Amino acid sequence: MKVMIADLERGMRHCEAQGGELIIRTRDMGSFGQMSIIQDPAGAHCAIGQSTDD
Repeated sequence: MKVMIADLERGMRHCEAQGGELIIRTRDMGSFGQMSIIQDPAGAHCAIGQSTDD
C-alpha cells in the first residue's frame, strides 16, 4: 500500500511516536517526490510519500 501525505518528516515522527518503525528512511524518487517505508507495531508495512508538487 502507498499513502501520499503532505509532510513526510512529520509522518515518520508520528509513526515512531505511536510505536511504529522506520524500515526505509526518506528516499528521493526523482520527479515523484520522496518516500519512506514504515511498519506499524503489529508488523504491517506501508509506503508513505510526499509529492514534489507540495
